[in-house]
Amino acid sequence: MDLLDFEPYVAGQYPHLVQAVQWAQEMDFTVMIDIHGAPGSQNGWEETGLVGPILFTANQSNTDRTLNVLKNLTTEFTKEQYGGVVTNIELMNEPIFADNLLREFYTAGANVVGKAADQGVNTTIHDAFYNPPKWKNYDPNNMDAQSPAPHITVDTHQFWAFPPLDTLTEPQILQHICDFATALKAPDSNIPPTLVGEWSLSTGITANSSTQSADDRNKRTWFRTVFEAQNAAYAPNAAGQSAIGWYFWSWKTEYDIDAWSYRKGVQQGYIPANISDPSTYAFPIGEDGCIDASHKYTAPATVTTSTQGGSSPTSSGGSSSGGSSSSGDSQSTESASPSKKSDAPAVRGGLTATLALVVAIAFGMCIGASA
Repeated sequence: MDLLDFEPYVAGQYPHLVQAVQWAQEMDFTVMIDIHGAPGSQNGWEETGLVGPILFTANQSNTDRTLNVLKNLTTEFTKEQYGGVVTNIELMNEPIFADNLLREFYTAGANVVGKAADQGVNTTIHDAFYNPPKWKNYDPNNMDAQSPAPHITVDTHQFWAFPPLDTLTEPQILQHICDFATALKAPDSNIPPTLVGEWSLSTGITANSSTQSADDRNKRTWFRTVFEAQNAAYAPNAAGQSAIGWYFWSWKTEYDIDAWSYRKGVQQGYIPANISDPSTYAFPIGEDGCIDASHKYTAPATVTTSTQGGSSPTSSGGSSSGGSSSSGDSQSTESASPSKKSDAPAVRGGLTATLALVVAIAFGMCIGASA
């Protein structure tokens, strides 16, 4: 993107994006790329580089430059050398400006990225926090469409750590997740194929916790519960559903914060080590895509965390032993609460590990998203 003199952005990241896509290709991952921060800011949040007013819509230049970036990304990552590893390009992350202006931009963006549909690239739109049913029958070029346009996918972010949802109790959170599953798994709903592009284990219940997850059995029990509930809700379990999978935010964070670190979850056992093996799940899953929350589960009293020197058992007061799968990395024991976030029976027909190339690396599972 061509930067203006007053813009506080750091240039030079593009080669790193190319390198990351090449690494993903080597690892047989697929990649989704989004515009995480648009010029002027589409939401006024820190991850866009500008905090405060939402100025993306203040002038046509911001739109034109963003569309030019989308064109460049589409042109670059449909080249034969990348082997089709980029399957989704998202027009904009978490926009919160006027709906009519957003739809106008989405139409322009879809007409840019959509030219690569026959090369296996889906145009992804963020739901703008309206939730996916808002986008039923969405076609960027036909407001009166009776079915969603092909090769359009919706990205929704489901978090329970921010107001007003940070006040929910455990049963209320699980019910909200189940209700979401019901909407996405309704057959022939005409909601475009939908992925949950960001979610975590952070909730108002643990957000201000000062205990380490390795030392807190109740915390790990809740993390396992809310992980399995969301995994079941966000992935499909039958044909004809809108749900296509998820990306967890994030694989790791700079401090390995327990609720936001997939890596730490696997190491400590509150995330299943092999997500594609339903036999490792703690909770039964119903046909509605909801876990059986009445099922009794308690995390093991002891976890084994990975260190460079070997395994180090940590007890949280019980006598039973428990283990976790280790990635082999040394892990931080730092625990903190971010004020803002810094990709089974539920999956049939194939599963691919996925990288989301945004501000951080996310870890996830998705089935084919082509419509």
